[in-house]
Amino acid sequence: MHFFFIKNDLMLSKKFKYHFRNNLKLAYPVTLSQLGHMITALADTLMVGSLGAIPLAAVAFGHTMFSMFFIIGIGLATGLTPLVGKANGNRNKEECSNLLSNGIVLNFVFAIVLMIILYLAIYIMDDLGQDPEVVTLSMDYYLVMIWSLLPFMLFLAFKQFLEGLKLTKPGMLVTIVANLINVILNYILIFGKLGFPAYGVAGAAWATFIARTLMLVLIVVLMLKTEKLKSYLKELNFIKVKWNKIKEITKMGLPIGFQFALEVSAFSIGSIIVGTISAEALAAHQIALNLAATTFMMAGGIGSAATISLSNFLGMGLKREIRMSGFVSIYMVLIFMSIAAIIFIVFNELLPSFYISNPDVLAIASGLMVVAGFFQLSDGLQVVILGVLRGIHDVKIPTIVTSISYWVLTIPLGYIFVNYMDTGAMGVWYAYLIGLTFTALVLTYRFHLLSKRIILEK
Repeated sequence: MHFFFIKNDLMLSKKFKYHFRNNLKLAYPVTLSQLGHMITALADTLMVGSLGAIPLAAVAFGHTMFSMFFIIGIGLATGLTPLVGKANGNRNKEECSNLLSNGIVLNFVFAIVLMIILYLAIYIMDDLGQDPEVVTLSMDYYLVMIWSLLPFMLFLAFKQFLEGLKLTKPGMLVTIVANLINVILNYILIFGKLGFPAYGVAGAAWATFIARTLMLVLIVVLMLKTEKLKSYLKELNFIKVKWNKIKEITKMGLPIGFQFALEVSAFSIGSIIVGTISAEALAAHQIALNLAATTFMMAGGIGSAATISLSNFLGMGLKREIRMSGFVSIYMVLIFMSIAAIIFIVFNELLPSFYISNPDVLAIASGLMVVAGFFQLSDGLQVVILGVLRGIHDVKIPTIVTSISYWVLTIPLGYIFVNYMDTGAMGVWYAYLIGLTFTALVLTYRFHLLSKRIILEK
């Protein structure tokens, strides 16, 4: 792929170091913030894992069902960032304020709709071929998690707005504080400490609900305490909703939500396919998926930073900077994910042992870690290139590409490998590798073409 090594465009450019530092400055708070969300699930998995394979599988199943719909809401909220970024690049404060007001209203309404859908999904959970004991226990976790959706969606409206302004540290600080509290609450509520009953898997969900509510409170307080940001809160107007702004945010955010949903559904359905093998296979799959998702979230931070950077350059009309910044983001994630791949492969037996001591689960998980190591580069590249394309407001074609990747390649191949080629849980991970590689290569080439076209436009 020759466009990775365009001599005059990037590699020998004096601006390479500038873009690297700029992207890194934006990326590390977003990465830590993304990782903070992952730590919530990680803490749940680690602590619930000590209760045994069935409780771990129950949390895995409940989280899978929740995430399949929840992720669309995250995508909708993410659509606010490139719009605010472009307005911020244009130095249009009024536009930024309008986007915040309408983004909050849209996120609130959409959260209510998603909560209703999540409740209705309960009626199909018994028909997905899972262990009945796992399904029953998962309800204790799933029902509480539904209520955590509303405060988290409202938090995201503020967080994505601030990131569009190139203010990535507030979200990071709030997320770190809230997730530290979540870990403490997990310990208290799961195991029954400090006089509380031992709620088990339900305790993990309640800890998450409390932490997400706290995130909303903290980010509003932080904005009120910051003079520069207080003015945006004073200009909030929920009465005079501007439907053209609601439409604009929805037009940007829903395709992003579907991109997220397509990928998560591929991994969620993969979990369901693995769950038909055994509870031990599902527990091993969840461990490997949790570790892979941790590096994915960190790569996603680089992708989010790319969206912020490119959308601001788009607003300023700096066309060459768009291309340079995009390719610098690609190089950054390839370096990081190469390191992650080596760690996954070298420590494939050690890493799963931190979660559970069951020898059957560990034997399966160690094999999955090797495959997860190989797809680190593709996984990181595809999430960053999606962020890069969002920065230039390109969301429709990438959604089509991800549709083909996950629903034409990943899910069917995973089903075939497991049910007709006797690969066990490993077959689903082979399918992941194929789908992610397809997305990464096709969309990277698309950015190469689009960024060239933008530069040539008058």
